[in-house]
Amino acid sequence: MAPIHIYWYTINIVIPPLWQSATCLAPLHNRPRIHLCGITTHGLRGVEDYTLDWWSLHMHHAYKPGATVTLMSLPPGLPMQLPADARLPFTIPIENGSFSLFPVGSVLRYKFTGRSSHNFVLFHWPCGVNAKRTSLRAMQPLGERFAGLNRSLEEAFAMAATNRLRAEIRLWDFLWQLSQDQPVGPWRDPAIHPVLRRAYTIIDFHLSRPLVVSRLARELDVSHNHLLRLFREHQGTTVLGYIRRQRVLRAKHLLRFTSLPIKEIAQQVGIPDLHHFNKTLRRETGKSPTALRR
Repeated sequence: MAPIHIYWYTINIVIPPLWQSATCLAPLHNRPRIHLCGITTHGLRGVEDYTLDWWSLHMHHAYKPGATVTLMSLPPGLPMQLPADARLPFTIPIENGSFSLFPVGSVLRYKFTGRSSHNFVLFHWPCGVNAKRTSLRAMQPLGERFAGLNRSLEEAFAMAATNRLRAEIRLWDFLWQLSQDQPVGPWRDPAIHPVLRRAYTIIDFHLSRPLVVSRLARELDVSHNHLLRLFREHQGTTVLGYIRRQRVLRAKHLLRFTSLPIKEIAQQVGIPDLHHFNKTLRRETGKSPTALRR
């Protein structure tokens, strides 16, 4: 009699966390109207409560592990959908490299484990009762998309001071991109070398820390010379030149859109020595930090 072989197969089913099913019902076919935008830092108090007078979008880039946002109550109507078995209060973890979106009227409780920073936009979304609505996740990790999307949002911030309409159109396009299942935009352009995409993400995430080119090359698993060639071809500068450019861009943004002390801004952009910070900004922009803030 032939032997009978019995095979056991184990199937791993990955079930996304419950909170990833929370969605906002957004009137995406209508242009948003910006109320306020910029960058802010929280965490001096462990718990902060907010009742939103506007739609609120955050790009989380410098949060301490363990931070959460809890949806305490929802406004009337249908601005948001929770999973079928979810109940309020509903807690969502906050991770670096993610965005969050909550509708006007939401009551939120944030818990921080240390100083935490994010880019934010508060905006009005005009719509009628029967407006067409599109689902957008309330909290979504963006992975390698984060760096490019965050740069796009910061460009909208820069436009807001002088051309509000153009800034709102940029924000509108940004929201449409978040609604797509497949990432779009220059950070997904196949012409961009995958090593560079990863390099941009690492640099953007760790801009406040010392960045050593040899260490970056090892993390990307390429040689120092190959990384330098890629940056010269695509950015027209060295790796250090690109890092310096990104630090200056972020410093200009923080000086324009926040009231953070100059010393704090210098630390956030990775140039903690104030003399070196002043010298770098003067060389790159022709202005001192105080002049840029004015």
